Amino acid sequence: MGIYIQELLDGTPLPKNGKADVLLQLPGAKQIYPSPTKWEDDIICVVENGDFDAAAYVFSQQEMDAFNYSDPRRPDRRRKTWIKIAGAAKLTPYGEMAREEAAGRLPLDE
Repeated sequence: MGIYIQELLDGTPLPKNGKADVLLQLPGAKQIYPSPTKWEDDIICVVENGDFDAAAYVFSQQEMDAFNYSDPRRPDRRRKTWIKIAGAAKLTPYGEMAREEAAGRLPLDE
C-alpha cells in the first residue's frame, strides 16, 4: 500500500519520526482536516507507527480507500496526518508513473 517517501527533493532524508512536521514546512504544504475520503492529486498520508513514521504519496482512489480502511474488529488507531503539497508525486521516483497508471493512461505490466 502506497509509494513511500524517504527524502525531500534536494536529497535530504526524512527523519524516522516527525515526517509530517518536516513535510508541513515545505512551501505550499497544508494539513487536511478532516481525513479526506475522495481522492485528488497531491495528497500525502503520514502514518505514525510508533517506532517510525511512514509517509506515502496517495496516487489513486484505491490507495485513498486503503489508507482510510479500518477493520471494525481491529480498529486502526494509528495517527494519520494528511497533507496536500503541489507536486507531491515528485517526492517519490514512482509517483507520477503510478498516478498515470491508476488513471488508465499507462498500460499495466502483464
